[in-house]
Amino acid sequence: MPFEWLSDLQRAKKPVRIPVVLTRDEAWRVLEQLQGVPRVIASLLYGSGLRLLEACTLRVKDVDIGGHELVIRDGKGRRDRRTMIARHLVPALRLQLDAARSLHERDIAAGGGHVALPDALA
Repeated sequence: MPFEWLSDLQRAKKPVRIPVVLTRDEAWRVLEQLQGVPRVIASLLYGSGLRLLEACTLRVKDVDIGGHELVIRDGKGRRDRRTMIARHLVPALRLQLDAARSLHERDIAAGGGHVALPDALA
């Protein structure tokens, strides 16, 4: 049965969405407002192209400061990849690695310092 009133209807149009990308100056202004670990993580997101979870789960063994390289394990698509360390991040990463080493040494001295191993390694 034909519906005459349907011929006057128009299909809804999908809105065109333009991605929001910060300019270089805007990104630096955001980074300048951060301190400590949040600044290091945000700098990794911006300067090295990491995703948030990748930056938060980065391990000491995945950071090669001498080679200016990071190894991202089990990233998007469960794949490993390598990326560069932005030059301005090297001093902050060195400080973070020193703090992690100091914390680990204190944990060992207190009888801790053990970690859970993933999957079959445990």
